[in-house]
Amino acid sequence: MWPMCAMIGQTGKSVNPRSMSAMERVVSGISGFFVRERGKILLLLGMFLVGAISFQAGFLEGGSVAAKPVIVEKPDPSGCPGGEAAGVSAGSAASGKAGAKSVSPAPISAKDCRFVGSRNSTLYHLPTCASAKRIKPENLVCFVSEEDAQSKGYKAGCVK
Repeated sequence: MWPMCAMIGQTGKSVNPRSMSAMERVVSGISGFFVRERGKILLLLGMFLVGAISFQAGFLEGGSVAAKPVIVEKPDPSGCPGGEAAGVSAGSAASGKAGAKSVSPAPISAKDCRFVGSRNSTLYHLPTCASAKRIKPENLVCFVSEEDAQSKGYKAGCVK
């Protein structure tokens, strides 16, 4: 049973709770909650807005600051400016084997080779393969045959 005290309706007049419908009582209770707790609600809303604005400001600032790229340089194992040690080919340097035939330091293209590999990989490909086209010229290793590539520790990539 509702207490006999009067409630304030939406018109601002005193209303008897018994004369209100259930929906009117719910709306009146909710509006009464917001009126009583408006200070806390405004504080919470203000904190949320400050956080959202701070996040957006940081996000916008972070987008304008470009990160410096990280450059990782691998030391030349031979110490020679051409990149190949005498008596060690790029294929054998990648697989850790020594004593193979030396590859000329002149720039070569994938079109000049029957099969190609990379110093940074252990796969060999046909020169027309998409993977072979992405190999940088300074990392390109030529092979005369599949047996040549396999003898230097390389495995078949796209060789169809």
